[in-house]
Amino acid sequence: RGLDDEGHVANFVETEQIVRAGHAVSAFVTVRGSIPLFWSQDDSKDWTQIHPPYKMQVEEEGGGNGAWERNAFAMRLHVRDLERRYG
Repeated sequence: RGLDDEGHVANFVETEQIVRAGHAVSAFVTVRGSIPLFWSQDDSKDWTQIHPPYKMQVEEEGGGNGAWERNAFAMRLHVRDLERRYG
């Protein structure tokens, strides 16, 4: 959950509002999506919780801190993609 190795976040949504007033036209774009990090939520334990706690992936399986580099790399890809799309 969160993002993948290519920097694409889950639940990414782009909304554009176009306003026309007389001869003037204006546009406003908003984007939202999941936190651009590798994380998870265990919602299988208590189905009554509206927002189960988040767990960020900070260690590779089997130990080591490679997850920090993996998070940083994927987040950089995500930010570069946003800069490419929206400036």
